[in-house]
Amino acid sequence: MSNQVNGKTFFFACCGIKGDWVYLRKALKLESGFRSTRVCHYCDTTEWWKFGSNLRSWNGQLVDPWKTDEPPTPLRTIPGVESPLLIRTDPAHTWPIGVGKEFAASTIFLLCHLDVWPANNMPDKLLGAWEHFQSWRYRTKHTCKLHEFTYKTFKVQSLQQYPVLGGSGSDCIVVCKWLESVVDDPAMLPAFHVDW
Repeated sequence: MSNQVNGKTFFFACCGIKGDWVYLRKALKLESGFRSTRVCHYCDTTEWWKFGSNLRSWNGQLVDPWKTDEPPTPLRTIPGVESPLLIRTDPAHTWPIGVGKEFAASTIFLLCHLDVWPANNMPDKLLGAWEHFQSWRYRTKHTCKLHEFTYKTFKVQSLQQYPVLGGSGSDCIVVCKWLESVVDDPAMLPAFHVDW
């Protein structure tokens, strides 16, 4: 792309489009999302929790990331933007308001599934996780705007959906610090004992 200014020609090239995942999905109309059966715009895996031998390595051209039933957004009409290789997440947003929220939520659900907080059902396990989180926050003097761990907190209605932590970026950081303390404590994870 080029433009003439005061008799000089300037050339522009798009090297990438950055933003948090929520923005990128909306701005580029990506065929993915937390409520979608296709979680990631880079692949067509439909089960976020299944990482078996059928998971293919991504080569950048494996699937079409764009929504095909809608016209492209103005951002996608920029020459070169049609390549999924240009989709980049912003490092400042990648963890606290992006993938960190997804990893934190997935880790909490995994630990609940492994009975780190034993109970008969997932809502009660999440309650056990919340009580442990509150106790840790009190001891370590961390603050958080979250009020509970429920399906609503993780923006899901069932275990068939991909969980993402609600709240702010600072809440994500606090939850991740708590999770670090949980997995570092051998007394918390008796199910993880492996005799190597």
